[in-house]
Amino acid sequence: MLLPKKLGLVAITIATLTWAEGAIAETCIPLKVIGGQGTLQRKEVSVPSVPFIPFVPFVSINNNWNTDFSVPGGRVFDYYIATITPEGNVTYGMEMHLKYSNRTNDKFLDHTIDLREGEQYKIVASSRPENAPYEVNVLVGGVDNALGTYYTLLVEACNGELDNIPGINDVRQHQEFKWEQAEQSIAPANASEPAPEFEPEPVDQDVTEIEIRRERDRPAPPSSPTVRDGNVQRDSDVRRAN
Repeated sequence: MLLPKKLGLVAITIATLTWAEGAIAETCIPLKVIGGQGTLQRKEVSVPSVPFIPFVPFVSINNNWNTDFSVPGGRVFDYYIATITPEGNVTYGMEMHLKYSNRTNDKFLDHTIDLREGEQYKIVASSRPENAPYEVNVLVGGVDNALGTYYTLLVEACNGELDNIPGINDVRQHQEFKWEQAEQSIAPANASEPAPEFEPEPVDQDVTEIEIRRERDRPAPPSSPTVRDGNVQRDSDVRRAN
């Protein structure tokens, strides 16, 4: 089975993927929404979380971007498929996590993606060998072109060969190319060129000479008093006494 080997860092994302209904029905089961009803979740993207509101004590705002799905116990699945379908043209920030009983998790996506109305976006996450997650978390949210929009979300747990899904190889190659382009765009265009050497700013010679003359012509400070037997005497008085 061709799946990412480095868990938590590699994701296979399937955009605009269509296949006949029932193509994976025999190997996949939908997961139940935690805190909701059924397996299909419909949500409206809320405003971002605000940990506290100024001048309003004990009040905060929590977003609804996270949705958790329960993985049935006693079974082991090879991978999990999340399907997001927006009801309009949107820009969503999306993440997918597999949570384990030892309080660790694997992240399979953290990306901002433009979607068209009715376009299905699918994320495939592979499970750890010999260790099954108890929960799948999917985050869908954003601010620009996202607030107030609606989408539906479905997560399925699957077994079998992932390559049996029509079009998976073409999408996998396209996704690898996109990630290569993203990595190249991060590096500066002239990364191979050496950094320019630091050159100090030129000093105005006329200004420097003026400062030297001012220091030279500045009068000496007055002499400090000398204390003798509790009486204050100046150095000039001491010299006359001698």
